[in-house]
Amino acid sequence: MKQHVANFDAEMAWSQLRLEADKLRQQYDKNSSSRLVLVVENGQTKRAAQLQNALTLIDKNSGQSNWETPDGIYYSSGNITGTTAMLFPGQGAQYPGMLKDLALQFPEFLASFIEADSVFATNTNSTNGSLANTVYPLPQFSPETKQATITALQATEVAQPALGAVSLAAAQVMTHFGIEATAVAGHSYGELVALCAAQVLAPADLHNLSRLRGELMAAGDGDRGSMVAVSAPLEKVEKFLQEAKLDLVLANRNTPEQAVLSGATSEIKKAIELLNQQGISNKQLTVSAAFHSKLIATAAQPFAEKLYSIYFNDPQKQVYSNTTGSAYPNTGKAVRELLTEQLASPVNFVAEIENMYKAGVRTFIEVGPGARLTGMVKAILGTQDYQVIALDSSNGRRSGSNDLARALAKLAVIGTAVELTLWDEGYAASQPVEKKKKGLTVSICGANYYKKPAKRPTLPKKHVAGASPTTLEAPVATASQPTVTPTTAPTPAVATGGNLHEALRITQQSMQALQTLQEQTSKLHQQFLDGQQQATKSFMHLVDQQRQLMQGGPQANNFAAAPTTAPSAAPIIAPPVTQVAPQTQPTSSVAPAAEPANNQVTTAIAPQLLEIIAEKTGHPVE
Repeated sequence: MKQHVANFDAEMAWSQLRLEADKLRQQYDKNSSSRLVLVVENGQTKRAAQLQNALTLIDKNSGQSNWETPDGIYYSSGNITGTTAMLFPGQGAQYPGMLKDLALQFPEFLASFIEADSVFATNTNSTNGSLANTVYPLPQFSPETKQATITALQATEVAQPALGAVSLAAAQVMTHFGIEATAVAGHSYGELVALCAAQVLAPADLHNLSRLRGELMAAGDGDRGSMVAVSAPLEKVEKFLQEAKLDLVLANRNTPEQAVLSGATSEIKKAIELLNQQGISNKQLTVSAAFHSKLIATAAQPFAEKLYSIYFNDPQKQVYSNTTGSAYPNTGKAVRELLTEQLASPVNFVAEIENMYKAGVRTFIEVGPGARLTGMVKAILGTQDYQVIALDSSNGRRSGSNDLARALAKLAVIGTAVELTLWDEGYAASQPVEKKKKGLTVSICGANYYKKPAKRPTLPKKHVAGASPTTLEAPVATASQPTVTPTTAPTPAVATGGNLHEALRITQQSMQALQTLQEQTSKLHQQFLDGQQQATKSFMHLVDQQRQLMQGGPQANNFAAAPTTAPSAAPIIAPPVTQVAPQTQPTSSVAPAAEPANNQVTTAIAPQLLEIIAEKTGHPVE
């Protein structure tokens, strides 16, 4: 592994890195003895530093089976046991723009959210897009407008439908990557989303119940109550309530060290004063009512009536209840009965997580906005053997794609079945592949078929029996090219002074013979050119004489015949041992014809010439 990390090029172009990462994801094996995944974001991650950090920590943490770093390095080794569960957050986790990057990137998320938006528009008599505009408002640039978008999303009748829409859509993204949970649970309102994830409720029924639940909890006149979070051991909080004799309920057991008190606003104020006096850390929550207390018991009845009008399927996954802290029954009818009590009953999230761990769950995935439940699970299970992962671990401070990549990376290294090949899906396939240039294709037929002959075997050298070593003597000059018969010599002859002199003499003779041959060739060529020139002149002179005869003009007294040149004898190409003088024959030329005695002779032969011309040319004699 270290060698692979050390050899990886951190400076390659981003497009090339995407292709290389695709290849590595194709090769990834969750059953390998050790697994390492790095999350790299374009323009944000310092790749060289990240790789160096990975190399350092592989050695430094050699004794640890699991570790991770803030810059996106995830490592795990050994076998991972246990099952996986999904957790869905409740009201208070929402914020404007939650998981917007997933809505932009994954069609599954967008399709699920559009369905929720449509149901919300129907329930509120508004136009489609009203929920989307609240969850994903336009950018705001002043503190007042920013706070207005936050306040609009905090309204219970809006917050719960918004949380249901986003959390269920996020679960669709997890399913897209092949992540399956055997158990589900939710915190307060999140339990409805968990029931839908277990296929107990249809998505449309979830969105209808979300709106109704929020409206019922926000409705009513007068004091709707308030809530305060107390950071102290649960035993200490319970003792405080008994001693203070306050009309409050311990509404949420979130962790062994955190509880939430719920009741009338006047009672909450008294509790805050007493807690401050005792030095117990606390914080009043911004809520519209005293949830999970008797103050909203009036909302429980109409909500239960609505539940009986909806069909409940048998759970396809194990669903855990806030009310009992244990798993729901296995029938849809029994699930409905228990859910009717949930609205006004306290939330025992501590017992819920502990029972899930006892049932074999070792991996908890928070699906939805924020990472509050992740922190609660860590506080509940402490140092036990488990893994907890948040889909929105930065609570919107990082890009949603980065947070999702970190969640998938951690799930992959701990051995969870994740379809990593679906990340950046389609990019590698869309890139042009450099194809090898095809060779020329020629159809074979009887006309052009050629079978390469087999290579001839090397002929063995013939050895003359009893031959004695000899040296080559200078060849004797003959009229034809001499034939040299090689003889084998077992030992190379050593050159002596006499042999060297003889070799130089032969070389000089050969050079002289070559020079003489070139001179003969040059003379013959010149004679040929001279003959061609004389022939041309004679022909032109004959044409001129004919023209004058045809026109009846004065005739030339004489003309010179084209000299003829007897061909010289072909030069004898001497062998390179002796010089043979070239033998040429003298060039003979034809003597010019004698002048005619007088003009009468010319006149006498003119008719004969005209007849010859007429015969040869076809022109009439006249």
